[in-house]
Amino acid sequence: MASEPRDIRISTASADIHCRVEGRKDGPWVTCLHSLATNLHLWDHQAALLGRCFRVLRLDMRGHGQSSCTDAPFTVEDLAEDVVRVWDELEIASSAVLGLSIGGMIALVLGLDVPGRVSCLVAADCRSDAPEPFVAMWTQRKELVRSEGMASVAAVTLPTWFTPSTLALQPPFLKAVEKMIGATSVAGYLGAAGALQKLAVRERLPAMTRPTLFLVGADDGLHPQAMAQMQECTPGSMLTVLPNAAHLSNLEQPEAFDDAILTFLRSRAAQAS
Repeated sequence: MASEPRDIRISTASADIHCRVEGRKDGPWVTCLHSLATNLHLWDHQAALLGRCFRVLRLDMRGHGQSSCTDAPFTVEDLAEDVVRVWDELEIASSAVLGLSIGGMIALVLGLDVPGRVSCLVAADCRSDAPEPFVAMWTQRKELVRSEGMASVAAVTLPTWFTPSTLALQPPFLKAVEKMIGATSVAGYLGAAGALQKLAVRERLPAMTRPTLFLVGADDGLHPQAMAQMQECTPGSMLTVLPNAAHLSNLEQPEAFDDAILTFLRSRAAQAS
């Protein structure tokens, strides 16, 4: 039986984390982690679908949505610790993890750092290292936000998050995404961008023991190539490439995205039972 969504605030050492619990009361847990400059509503469609079979936990990352944020710098590992703190508070012994962009990077860190707490993971549209052009791009984005605020971010972000055909069609979710970007705090954006600049997970991927699905939009810039390389060095992992999708592949191709994650998560849940 599915329960009504329940919103909860959980304090960590550095932030108050807003999260939402919903779905089947007796289902295995799935934790959903969103991208930079969005919030837990990025997963509205998937949460409704997953909630038929799973107990779903969604989090607002530090400085995003309704979660607070300090101005202090933080790392992807710190963001993973926030998730573990929420799991501890909610007495979640083990959860599948579904993450996109920085959420996918957090999922990888969780799989490596606390494998006993992760049943399996899906890392979508992400990378595992921070080469110099990537670092330089985030330096430019941070300077833009400092000088012009979050209102300046949507114009440079949306063309990288969606294909030209989607941008031309102007589906309703584009306005929702633009609203999420604008609602992100400057401290949260700057902190998460700085965390991405320090990303260094790739060399650890050969040690991954948790079942892993890499998922990426075919039109997501350099990510398909980067994720193919990640899949090659992650034992037993799988890679699915979604046609006609860019960075927010769960919004642009929801049916293909849903099919990929449900097939993977159900197979892992069946193996665990």
